[in-house]
Amino acid sequence: MQDKKQRLRSKRKVRSPKSILFDKVWDKCSEYVRRRDDGQCFTCPDKKDWKLQHAGHFRHGKTKATYFDDRQIRCQCIACNHFRNGNLGIYGVRLTAILGAKKVEQIITDSYKQKDWKMAELTNLHEYFLNKLEELE
Repeated sequence: MQDKKQRLRSKRKVRSPKSILFDKVWDKCSEYVRRRDDGQCFTCPDKKDWKLQHAGHFRHGKTKATYFDDRQIRCQCIACNHFRNGNLGIYGVRLTAILGAKKVEQIITDSYKQKDWKMAELTNLHEYFLNKLEELE
């Protein structure tokens, strides 16, 4: 039995500090967006407590330069974000109505840029989203 536990422990992946910080930044970014939008889904009439909703991206991808761009992240219900793959047709139309075509085009252009997040950038983003959350209160 002891050998089995040791083998399981040795198979666990050790996460880097950068990976841990990345997830912390996303947690705060997601909370900020869902609270900012008061739990109202951006792409359908669904409204719930912000804790039960998701934060959905217009342009997906963790390695993209726009991953933490809160202009393109909106509160979404689970159905729209997961099962309808972001409901991107409606998402794009509504985002364009809010931001304007030029800003949406810039977000799309920037989303093609790959990003290797640095610890200092992630730390600054974490502080940014903490401050944004404080402003909501």
